[in-house]
Amino acid sequence: RAGLTGTLPQQIEDALCVAKSSLSVDVGLPSVDMEICSIFEGGRAADADARLRLIAALTSRGISTRVCLEPLLPLISDQRAMLDRTFAKLVSTGVHRVAVRYLVLTPHLVKLLSPRISPMQREVIRACFGQSPWLRPDPTTETWQGEQSYKLLPASLREQGHQRIVHAATAAGIVIDILDPSREAEDLSAPLHHMTTSAARH
Repeated sequence: RAGLTGTLPQQIEDALCVAKSSLSVDVGLPSVDMEICSIFEGGRAADADARLRLIAALTSRGISTRVCLEPLLPLISDQRAMLDRTFAKLVSTGVHRVAVRYLVLTPHLVKLLSPRISPMQREVIRACFGQSPWLRPDPTTETWQGEQSYKLLPASLREQGHQRIVHAATAAGIVIDILDPSREAEDLSAPLHHMTTSAARH
């Protein structure tokens, strides 16, 4: 989740030149909208444009770079206009692979996010997660590795969101890795399978 505010330090430049194809980097970016970044990261949030500059510095040197667009806020940061803007900026940096995952709600996050979001955003999140049960942590599943109870976005909403994301990605020429695929009958005792959706490239 780091960014680049100036020129790339010479030590890092030298290291990247040596590593090149043997290095793969994931850059965390909740959104290209700084307001959304700040919701999750508070004052520690690296400027979204600074992260885009870091991404461009990596891809221009032949480093395999994937952006982790997470956590997604349902009906807020996964809307088509926002996705089109996000993917256009990522393509301009040389990125063509993006991983996505929706917010996993915990009691800690509820307390953390409440003062940082608007009343409208609060109502949207409440409506999206309202019918989801609180689940207990299960060390046998990859769905959630924390120690708190948690809520997942309902599978139907995740599926709709993933479809929206894939359509926007296809238009931009981006490959999407869906890290939280929806399943018709969600079995939380089974490992969470990683699913990759390929989109045609320009």
